Amino acid sequence: MDLHEETFGKVNDTAPAGKANGDNKPIWPWFILIPSILLLVSTGPGVVMLPIMPLFLAGMSTDSGQAPAYMPMLIILIGYGLLAGFSILLYKAVKALVRGKQ
Repeated sequence: MDLHEETFGKVNDTAPAGKANGDNKPIWPWFILIPSILLLVSTGPGVVMLPIMPLFLAGMSTDSGQAPAYMPMLIILIGYGLLAGFSILLYKAVKALVRGKQ
């Protein structure tokens, strides 16, 4: 018995229950996918509006006379930034689930 086995024990004895068989299934993608699916089902055909929503909101913000001049650009940048970030996160979640099943 060498020093490593004396100190840490056998590798198979100290492995967590699910990891010993190579069962590596991530759970974080479900925290992205479940709300996405619920949002998609609840909005129905209104999901087509998502890509143009920042433009629509920016256009509506110019109708009020009290909005600053930079407000439409700020709405567009934040809106498309959130859409891009969520799309990337959704892509990575699906990719992680597919990779976890293989």
